[in-house]
Amino acid sequence: GRHAQGGGREDTESLVGLSLSIPLMVRNNSNAEVKASSLDVLQQEQILIDIHRRASARFDGSLERFRLIHAAWQKWKDEDAALLTQQMDLLQDIWEAGEISASEFLLQAGQNVDAQETATELVGDMWLAWIDWLDASGQVNDWIKNTDLHKI
Repeated sequence: GRHAQGGGREDTESLVGLSLSIPLMVRNNSNAEVKASSLDVLQQEQILIDIHRRASARFDGSLERFRLIHAAWQKWKDEDAALLTQQMDLLQDIWEAGEISASEFLLQAGQNVDAQETATELVGDMWLAWIDWLDASGQVNDWIKNTDLHKI
């Protein structure tokens, strides 16, 4: 800052005078800066809305996929698994009675194995869908902490 000194005498006393000037920092908030700041805030809000929309869509999609696969697995377990076992038992009985050839037995048994393999893939898909849903909902770590993975 600047300062000035002055001095003098009055009657029998000496006088000294000081004057200070301190510059004030004044920020120039022009319209352009305000508009740029507002635009930045709007862009940040739009990014957050987009992130939320994507996260919500991923959550909903993963949950729906899990529900559909789980329903298919439940149906197979409740209906098709027992039917497949019955078919295999019947096939075994027919073959042992000599009513079908060994090649016919192997062909039909192979079809049963294929059906069981498809069911096993369905279980794998169900677990993947479950893990995807846990990830989308942010619950993977909690689930791992609260689950005895050796029993799965």
